Parts: sequence; structure tokens; C-alpha cells
Amino acid sequence: MAFAQNIRHLARKAATITTITATASCEKEDAPTLREWLEKDTFSAAFSQGFGCEAASIGVALGLADGVGGPHQLRRRLDGVAGASSGAKVAAVLAAPNIPIEAFESLVKRMRFRDALLDFDDLAIYEGGWARLSTFRKHFSALVGGRDVQSLDMLPFSTTAFDLKSMRSDIMSEGPLELVCFASGAFPPLFPPIHIGTALYTDVAFFTDASGCRGLQTSPESRVLQVCHADVPFNGPWVVESPSSLNVREICSVVLTGNTRVVPLPPGARVRVAAALDGAREAVVAALDRPLERVAPGHYVCRVSPKKRVAGAVDALALSALVAGAAGVVVGVLRRR
Repeated sequence: MAFAQNIRHLARKAATITTITATASCEKEDAPTLREWLEKDTFSAAFSQGFGCEAASIGVALGLADGVGGPHQLRRRLDGVAGASSGAKVAAVLAAPNIPIEAFESLVKRMRFRDALLDFDDLAIYEGGWARLSTFRKHFSALVGGRDVQSLDMLPFSTTAFDLKSMRSDIMSEGPLELVCFASGAFPPLFPPIHIGTALYTDVAFFTDASGCRGLQTSPESRVLQVCHADVPFNGPWVVESPSSLNVREICSVVLTGNTRVVPLPPGARVRVAAALDGAREAVVAALDRPLERVAPGHYVCRVSPKKRVAGAVDALALSALVAGAAGVVVGVLRRR
């Protein structure tokens, strides 16, 4: 019996030494560049939440496409796409091969501040929010062409939203694409919750799915590219670390910092949108041939930051919008009583 125990002990010790040696060998290898990581094999992509980060996410997607020969080549490398809140819209466009990413770029750059939070003909004070975003939703609906999440021409796509009736976070992998995306981004108290079937959905991605990875369909052999907006208050270091719970082969986190803040309010909303999108794209292109940072075995990070940033009194305006939205919700609740 003692002999058998010694054999088992030696076997465990040998296995441990082998694992340590393999890990050390792996860590000594040069980290790939972002371009090399993208070209190595197929991968799934996830876009994190972030208020007003649609433009920056599109910029990152276009920058990644520039690194592999264009949007068509990028989509050929995708196994699936997911996103949360603002990231859901960009993920949905990437998942639909027949929708030019540049068309979404043009749509976002055309948006005016009065098409969003200051569209006083489209207020939703009695519906539990401030504005419905009807203009943006109309254009986005036309862009995705009435597709369903499970349309045959779609790559695997999903997003998440919080059902106020059941008080749970749902992975939304079916339903009209436009409705599902805006349900994921119905951030309280700015935007009213959205009805889908018997559910009433709102956006609390910062609690349940800030990284946008929760809906990804993965296996132990999968590779995951995560796009994270680190300037957003709710996207702390834990958001970059969260994909490690997926138990996949490799993760590459593209972490965007120092970008132009986008809040759909004056002054200069259009200027900031264009600066955020173009700045993110240029930052990713500049990082394509730079070695990635290895933060853990199988987990790489690419930190990118635009060289130019458009500043403005955005934070005060954003705070004003939040206060106005909160006041709208209170008034709406009181009027219903």
C-alpha cells in the first residue's frame, strides 16, 4: 500500500513539473501582435457596454477589419458575436454579413443631438424614461432590414437585458433584431423599458454583463476577442478579467482608453461622434503590429488610445441629462397614481 502511495505521489509530482515547465515555456514565447492574433484562427467577438460608445465600437471594428483585409475578411474569421447595451448594436451589424459596417458608420455620424436626448417631440416621461430614440431606432431598423436574431444569413448573435417582471437577466437569442438591441440599451432613467412578449426589458449591463461576453456560444477550443471601453465608470479592471470565466483557449482584450466622450447633447455632438469613431479606428490600426501584453496564460491585452481627443463640457451635460431623466421617471410614476 505504501509502495502504491509513493507511485501516486511521484506521478503527481511529475505531472506538476510538466505543467510548470509547459507554462514557463509558454510564457517565454514572444507574445503575438494584434494582427497575428487576428490571422491565427477564427474567433468570437464581444463588445462591452458603455453609454454612447456605439461610435467607438464601430471604430474599433473598422480598425480590426483594416488589419485583416477589410470587413468581409473580418466576418469570415468570426464564429459568433455578442454585445451588451451600446455594444449590442455594433455586434448585430457585424453578425449580418450583408450589412456594410460603413453604412452604420455613416448613420451614427449623421445623428444630431436633437435626434436623441433633446428630441422634445419624442419624450417618454410617462413611460419610465426620458426619450424613445425613435429617430435612431427608425434608421437602425432600416439598416438591419427587419431581420430576426435567428435569420438564416446571421452569424450566431446574442445580447442580454434585464426583465423587470421576472427580475432576472436574460440572454436574448431570438426576436426582432432592432427591438432586441434597443432593449439591451434601454438605460434607465434615460430610455424607457421595452416590451418583448410578456417581458419588460431594461439595461443593467453594468451589473450583469458589462463585458458583453455572457451570450457568447463558446467551447474549450474557442478564441474570444473582447472590446472594452475602459473610460466608462462601470467598466473597471474586472470587465477585462471577466472573460477568463468562459474557460476558452485564448482571449484577446482590446482596451480603449482616452477616447473622445460621446454624449448626444450639444454643443458639437456630431464633432465628438466623428472624433470618437475615427480616433478609435486610428488607435487600433496603430496597434496592429505591436506585441500584445500577456496578463495570464492564454489571455492577451491590447491597450489602445487615440492621439487626438475632442474635449468639452460633456460631463456636466451628461449629469444634467441624468437628472432630467430621473425627474421624468418620478413625474411619470406620480402621474400614473
